[in-house]
Amino acid sequence: MKALSALSQILILSSCGFRAADTQVVSSVVASGGQGGCAVAAGGKLYCWGYNGFGQLGTGNDTDSNSPVRATLISGEVTAVTTGSAHTCVIVDSEPYCFGFNADGELGNGTTENSSTPVSPTGLTAHATTSIAASALFTCAVNGGAIWCWGDNSNYNLGNDSNVTSSVPVNAVGLTSGGTSVAVGGLHACAVADGQAFCWGINLHGQLGIGSSVSLKKTPTALPELSSGVTQISAGAHHTCAIANASLKCWGRNTYGQLGDGSTDNQMGPVAVEGMSSGVTSVSCGGAHVCAIKDGKVYCWGYNYAGQVGNGTTTNSSTPVLVQGLSTGVASISAGSFHSCAVSGSDVYCWGHNAEGQLGNATTQRALVPSYVVLLNSLTAYPLFWWSHLKGVFSFFGLTF
Repeated sequence: MKALSALSQILILSSCGFRAADTQVVSSVVASGGQGGCAVAAGGKLYCWGYNGFGQLGTGNDTDSNSPVRATLISGEVTAVTTGSAHTCVIVDSEPYCFGFNADGELGNGTTENSSTPVSPTGLTAHATTSIAASALFTCAVNGGAIWCWGDNSNYNLGNDSNVTSSVPVNAVGLTSGGTSVAVGGLHACAVADGQAFCWGINLHGQLGIGSSVSLKKTPTALPELSSGVTQISAGAHHTCAIANASLKCWGRNTYGQLGDGSTDNQMGPVAVEGMSSGVTSVSCGGAHVCAIKDGKVYCWGYNYAGQVGNGTTTNSSTPVLVQGLSTGVASISAGSFHSCAVSGSDVYCWGHNAEGQLGNATTQRALVPSYVVLLNSLTAYPLFWWSHLKGVFSFFGLTF
């Protein structure tokens, strides 16, 4: 009878607080910032995790979380999410909203006050935002086919021929129509318009890809080698990658092999990534590493001190390596500063640095291979996690196995 009573208590305890029922179906939307991540679950519900010092998790408070928490202040169906170092932006009903750190106006609402509640960037065309990207200190979006940026502008990274910081969106010169994709790096930005790649801002490592060592460009400059067929562009701290005709090319700083061409030499213009000449559907640049989806599989390369490449080691790689356990059916990939996340099936996985809980796996231990993001997966998806908790409950009642 004692054992039966204990078992009934175990069943009660193990069923409380788990929200798997409404979060186990995850859309192909995931984002990884400097110290956290976000994912969109069933019905466009937003869940975030990691550092929350400025309210960037969307919960209305500044409490950190090493597992996903519902961004309850976001109403409506989220279709896109991007995370900077300490702020987050989403698109709901083709409208952008941002929250978190705002000292340089990166929320775009005309102030420099931090906000734990979502605010709307001012001056944009209503219901016309299709893409958004957040960096540490500034943000850019595609609105009505035009490229708009706001926040820090000390290095002309807003693309408006000025170095004056702006707390409201300003138009990147010359990019008034045809825009489909935008990306922001450390102090540079890039966009795709009418199938052509454009970049602007700092170019000290060749991250603009214009084939020149000029220190910066104040306005968007076309990349001569990517004049057509470009479908996506992604910017890291000092490097950039783009997909054109299902082929992947990268340029800029290459100290850790993040360009994927088998070398550690910086490149002023696009170079082919080894083994990525076809079948590439998505790319994401992290701080000094890159991840891409090719034929439904995830490959990463570059800086790997925290295991952000996901191959079970901490060895840097100058060529793409297959991420362990993610060899099929991957729909979305996102590389953060020192960690990475992906959506495979209805599950979210993260790996790499985890000191602030940015892997969302209820720990602060780094992972050298993909780890389940808890509460965004069904109970049966991570039996070892639940079994370790159940054993603790059994032990509490004096039962051992």
